[in-house]
Amino acid sequence: MPVRNRAAPVVAMVAVSHHLIDAKLDEALGEIARIQPPAGTFFFFFDALLVPERVISRFLWARDRGAHRRTAVDILARLQGTFQIVKQFESTLWHRSLACRCRSL
Repeated sequence: MPVRNRAAPVVAMVAVSHHLIDAKLDEALGEIARIQPPAGTFFFFFDALLVPERVISRFLWARDRGAHRRTAVDILARLQGTFQIVKQFESTLWHRSLACRCRSL
């Protein structure tokens, strides 16, 4: 990312992670941590979750262009490797979605 270290106090990633393979997601999270100052805030917004026990989830994922489905547990584990999760919540319209507010470790 063409941004100098610790130059971005606020960064948002909106509905992206399900389009990235694991290595690219980890790389993106590392870059976000690099460009954030210690008191910076990272918003991970509304990424669709894999919820296999929900029929609508299975139906929607069968048609979604995002090929890298993850559960909330998977995403939270990846975020916690680089960030402190300050607040998190899930919401459901069609897909169940996860949103988190994080700080760099």
